[in-house]
Amino acid sequence: MIALDRDDVRFQALRNPRELAGGITRLDAVISDFTNADLTHVGLRGINLHGVRWSSFHTRWPLDWEDPIRHASIQVAPERRPDLYEIRDEPRIRYSQTWQRGVS
Repeated sequence: MIALDRDDVRFQALRNPRELAGGITRLDAVISDFTNADLTHVGLRGINLHGVRWSSFHTRWPLDWEDPIRHASIQVAPERRPDLYEIRDEPRIRYSQTWQRGVS
């Protein structure tokens, strides 16, 4: 039964590629939206955060990640929403470099 459903989805996707593209865009937006997330107790090492959108007002990062996240991000629409940022660099690389310098 699952195989038939999966095949049906593939068939529908081939018939309506615009709808499929729209669905993928919406799914990507949901996956990368951290604008109201409390991540203060989440281990972020090893997680690819590139493309994640976050809010300077509402998103909560672990304390040792706040600066690396801020440095790795750009404002998305400062004129419309000054609190909205997107991670464009890899913050864990910056974090590990900062950590290594602090130890030496």
